[in-house]
Amino acid sequence: MPPAEPHRPPPAANLPRPARLLTQNREMRAIGVWNWTLPAWAGRFPDGRTYNTCPSAGVCSQVCYARHGTYTWPQVRAKHQANLAFVLEDLPGWEHAMTAELGARRFRGAWIRIHDSGDFLPDAYLTSWLAVIRARPEVNFYAYTKEIRR
Repeated sequence: MPPAEPHRPPPAANLPRPARLLTQNREMRAIGVWNWTLPAWAGRFPDGRTYNTCPSAGVCSQVCYARHGTYTWPQVRAKHQANLAFVLEDLPGWEHAMTAELGARRFRGAWIRIHDSGDFLPDAYLTSWLAVIRARPEVNFYAYTKEIRR
């Protein structure tokens, strides 16, 4: 019987790790809300791997605002895909980085919108978000989701 192959991480998406995880667009900046964003619905990484960040999307996938406008710009799509690749390839590293970033003074009392596009993918990702939220009680979080059966 041949020896078992060692565990290997998924192939890298050749996307850089985001320097900053949370962003603000003009509208959210005006009200003091920060965003964490994944790509909207389904797509393909540059290396050919496919993803679906909204597994419970039904008819809303046809009219999703995050599949139009600035979300389709190449640099915006690349940023969102880099966020997703970080989550998929190194979830513990992402959780650590998000917790650390939220420790910055500017986030005390701030509001974080989890996903202005995308949704809670696998259970491990949701669990990581819950750990981040517990670790940063001085920060306010909210999310819209279609993942209600968990």
